[in-house]
Amino acid sequence: MKILETLNNEESTTADKLAAVKTFVESVRTKYGNTDKEIQPAKIATSEGHIPISLLSNEEKVAVATGEIKEIIAMTTAVTENTEGAIFDRVFEGYVAVHPVLTNLDMVSDSEY
Repeated sequence: MKILETLNNEESTTADKLAAVKTFVESVRTKYGNTDKEIQPAKIATSEGHIPISLLSNEEKVAVATGEIKEIIAMTTAVTENTEGAIFDRVFEGYVAVHPVLTNLDMVSDSEY
């Protein structure tokens, strides 16, 4: 997975990684055909409780995105291994295009604190 190569590249900056995820998700959503749909954001489970995506630091967003993409890969693999005729990329696109975290990683807090 090319996006995981980018996210795991230690030489890339956090900003570059977030930009890569945003570009990746936009590309997948365009192929999937749901760019006109708003996906409601999910809260992120942290050691401090469930918090909105907008309150995560950029480093935390990269870590969350990496984990979510790995989980989607695992789910996609399970579907394609257990469903004759399933195409990995199509199933993967479906999961990414509607993912409540990946589609909202660019959210930021308007709090001054």
